[in-house]
Amino acid sequence: MTDRTRLRVAVAEQEQQDVLAARLGRAVKFGLFDARDGEIRGPFYRVRHDNPGDVCDHHAELAALLHDCQAVISGSAGPHMQRRLQALGIDVVATPETQPPLQLVSRYLAGTLTRVPVAGRGDSSREM
Repeated sequence: MTDRTRLRVAVAEQEQQDVLAARLGRAVKFGLFDARDGEIRGPFYRVRHDNPGDVCDHHAELAALLHDCQAVISGSAGPHMQRRLQALGIDVVATPETQPPLQLVSRYLAGTLTRVPVAGRGDSSREM
């Protein structure tokens, strides 16, 4: 990231503030962080209204909530969600790390956030 680049990174959260959602498709809200000129601002929140906490079938509301983000961080993401968001230019980051969202964003921007592969069809525990 250059100093003049503005990035918006979303962190998928559970109902409790600062708790990373285990699954992107079941995230209740998103903490948005804006990074520019070496400074991170946020969180600013967006909340789901399409049965938050339920598995999303078409991913439409999540795509709409994240349309202006360049990345989204969660505990895991299914392959369909990843493809849909990547088609919008959004980097989908699944991580086992559990730091507060601001630290996750800082580590993502620094390139030091641990990533795990997106689950495939055979791994139902990680699939949406």
